[in-house]
Amino acid sequence: MALIGMHLFGMEIRRRHILAAALLAGAVALSTAFSILPDMGLRWGLIKALRGLGMVEVSVSDTDLSLFDGSLVVRKMVARPALGASLGVKDVTLRFRWAPLLSKRVVIDRVVLAGVEIHVTRRADGKGFIIDGLPMAVAESAPEAPDGSTPDGSTPWGFDVASLELTDSSLLLTDGAFTANIAVARMVMEDLDSRNPARPLSVRLQGSLNGAAVAMSGSALPFAAEPRFSLEARLDGLDLKTMDAAVAKVGLAGLAGRADLALSLTGTMGKPSMTLQGSSTLHLLDAAMSAPIHASAAKLDLDLRGVQWTGDRLDLAALAEASALSVKSPHGFGSATSLKFDLAKLGWDGHRLDLTAKLDAATLAGGNAEGSGSAAALMLDAATLSWDGTLDWQGRLSLGKARILAPGVEATPDAVNWNGRFTVDSNAVGSAEGRLDLGSLAFKGFDHAYGHKRAVAEGRLDFGQPGKLPVAAKVKFSGDGLSLRNTVIGLDWLALDHVEANELALGFDGAASAGRVAAAGLTALRQDGKTSYPWRVEAKSIRMDRPSLDADGDVDVADIQLDGLTLRITRGKDGLLGMPPSLPQANHPSPAKSDPPDITLGRLTVSGDSRVVFRDLTLGETVRLEARPVEISLSDLDSEHPDRDSPFSLRATVGEATGEFSGVARPFADSRGGRLDGRIKALDLPPLSPYLAEALGVNLQTGQFSGSFTGTSSKGALDGRLEVELANLFIAPPDPNAPVAKKMEMPVDTVLDLLRDGDDRIRLTLPVRGDLTKPDLDISDAVAQAVAGALKSTLLTTLKLAFPVAALIEMAVDAQDQQGRLTLAPLAFAPGSTALSPDHRKTLEDVGQLLKGRPSLKLTLCGKADSADWPVLAERRRAEDKPLISRLERLVGVERKPGDMDRDLMARLAEFRAQAAKQFLVEVAGIDAARVFSCRPEIEAATGKGPRVELLL
Repeated sequence: MALIGMHLFGMEIRRRHILAAALLAGAVALSTAFSILPDMGLRWGLIKALRGLGMVEVSVSDTDLSLFDGSLVVRKMVARPALGASLGVKDVTLRFRWAPLLSKRVVIDRVVLAGVEIHVTRRADGKGFIIDGLPMAVAESAPEAPDGSTPDGSTPWGFDVASLELTDSSLLLTDGAFTANIAVARMVMEDLDSRNPARPLSVRLQGSLNGAAVAMSGSALPFAAEPRFSLEARLDGLDLKTMDAAVAKVGLAGLAGRADLALSLTGTMGKPSMTLQGSSTLHLLDAAMSAPIHASAAKLDLDLRGVQWTGDRLDLAALAEASALSVKSPHGFGSATSLKFDLAKLGWDGHRLDLTAKLDAATLAGGNAEGSGSAAALMLDAATLSWDGTLDWQGRLSLGKARILAPGVEATPDAVNWNGRFTVDSNAVGSAEGRLDLGSLAFKGFDHAYGHKRAVAEGRLDFGQPGKLPVAAKVKFSGDGLSLRNTVIGLDWLALDHVEANELALGFDGAASAGRVAAAGLTALRQDGKTSYPWRVEAKSIRMDRPSLDADGDVDVADIQLDGLTLRITRGKDGLLGMPPSLPQANHPSPAKSDPPDITLGRLTVSGDSRVVFRDLTLGETVRLEARPVEISLSDLDSEHPDRDSPFSLRATVGEATGEFSGVARPFADSRGGRLDGRIKALDLPPLSPYLAEALGVNLQTGQFSGSFTGTSSKGALDGRLEVELANLFIAPPDPNAPVAKKMEMPVDTVLDLLRDGDDRIRLTLPVRGDLTKPDLDISDAVAQAVAGALKSTLLTTLKLAFPVAALIEMAVDAQDQQGRLTLAPLAFAPGSTALSPDHRKTLEDVGQLLKGRPSLKLTLCGKADSADWPVLAERRRAEDKPLISRLERLVGVERKPGDMDRDLMARLAEFRAQAAKQFLVEVAGIDAARVFSCRPEIEAATGKGPRVELLL
């Protein structure tokens, strides 16, 4: 070499100097290559790779690769495709180690990404995504071997990332009209180590989703034999409108409101299934949705207090609350001012569901085209509920201020409370057992209206089994204020103040029974409108012991007790007024059945100031009778033993008259029979005068009936005797063409004069013969015999009385047109009045003293009403019918004409006046009712005598 031996800077160049210089030059060259070539290679490689992906413009501001230090830095990288947004990365920092690569292990101490901006768009055909304008295909990885080795049997590469950090980055996801803007303020992932499965991976994230703050933290063991993870996440202030396009694919639209979400979740991906456990809360404000239904809520909170999935069992506890909730759809609507659903626990193992829950709601409303309903409050409590093919619910139900509407039906229960157990299987066979408490209820439907103030049922009800009836029951029932009304014809069927039924049983075969049924304040059959009439039946109380109806329709009652019964019987031209159309009437008997039901009655008792009010409207003049008190007893009634005697008794009082009857009957025998013994004392006959006027053509002026009957019936044949005593019997001038006058062949008044004895009494003994259905009672033979006897005995006498002058000092004697009878000064009444004045009482006391002094003396009271009474009665009736209008008319001084006279009402006024005087004489003055008689009430024109009661001796 030429350089060897040369001198440079005074030094001889030797071989070793040349070798040292060469080594130095190589070191400098290598140093320059290591500092320049890696950066250039990294930059060239990035640009080449991105252009290979389809980027038309790629720029990298700066790169820094240190192979010795194991560090890599890339700054301000931008790549833009032909179409679409640019991919941008502000800074990338990577620190790694070389040595572990020799053992197929990648160890990265730290990766820092800053300012990453990625735009991902779903392809129009839905078969992939486009990342910043470039299509992305996801290849399937080869299946992993059971021992973790690669398919060729080699050991797989391991990864150990100590720290991965992403800051100030964003990901824009576009799927059709939906856009999700995910901003990452900072994300840190630490301790990702595939060779150390027990080392947990931790992740922390802070950012936003469409402007809503997102925070997340968690840990995982991704490389363990059974990977596990835990996650805590929170989302605050998400505008649901930004998610509208995302949910449109599943048919939802019109989302609105703001959402806050918190989530806590842990899980294990074991074999063969995953297990999960966690909790979550979701808060929605002003939430709304327009499709597929319209729904909105001012506030909706969901608290998933605990959820656990073990692979074969799910356990859940949650609480949901909503306010101002509204739901609308083409099929119906619903709303609630508040709603709370508390799911205390739920368990499901794939075969059986168990839960404990409670639902509370306020101001509910809902409905559809078939009906609607509303309620002020609803509470549904399931203390225990299970389903394994059979639903078993034990809990409570409460409903307040409800209203239910359906075509032709309206129900408004004030309160519904149920507590008990309900079961039903897949064949709709089940039962309900517990207590049902219904508050005030009004029900309208099927042409009827039903109501009650309260009803309580406690027991068991079964349903779904075959039979005549869809249900069977064993319950105890009580109710207050029950009523049933036909709204079409204005007929009140029934009203009860209170009712109780113990041991009430109902079978699928139609049989029904009860231990005891008791009711208080019973009323039945009332009509309003043009054909109005008051209650036909009233009772203070009724009790039935052991009533039953078997499957064949046979009826059996051990005991019936009626207390304070009022029975109103009104006979009209069309039959008995108020008799239900479904019941057979006397002149329209129902057709006989081939096998009529059996009837068994142990005992029937009617007592407690009961009464029977009778009216007959079929005659020219109304007949009125009232029996009070009435006592009835009937026992041993049994249609299965038709030849058995059924004892009975009847006691009644009509005015001051009394009647007693007793005997036995065989009503179900082929030939009905029995025995009757009866007696009537002091029955005033003038109220019955219309019957004589209709049948005989005569009207009774005065008279009293007393008599007795004894008779038997055997095989339908009658054999009896009627003893009749008629006292003070006088008639109005008869019609000579009257049937009785023609039959007697002499004047009727003459016949009566001949029949009377010295005490103005007529006594007859009448044999009763013939068939039970058509008794033969011939009065003419008895009358003829009595008249003959009277003529022989000269019983016709003239009444001669001598009265002390002092007793009549204030009495006027008038013998004008009174058939020669003595008339005392009448009792004058104010128009429309029936009340006795002090003067009346003084006069009646004097008359009582007179009658006591003359035991054979009798008194007849004749009530009179005249035209002066009618205006007062008309005004009184108007005040009762229309009290408010009548009161206003009096205030302003309006006077109405009384209208046409109601003769029936006037006759009753005259009758009440005579009754008041008679009641005073009997109850105060102590006169025997048999000596005081009443004549037919009369209505007079303006004669000047005025309203009064005439006293006839």
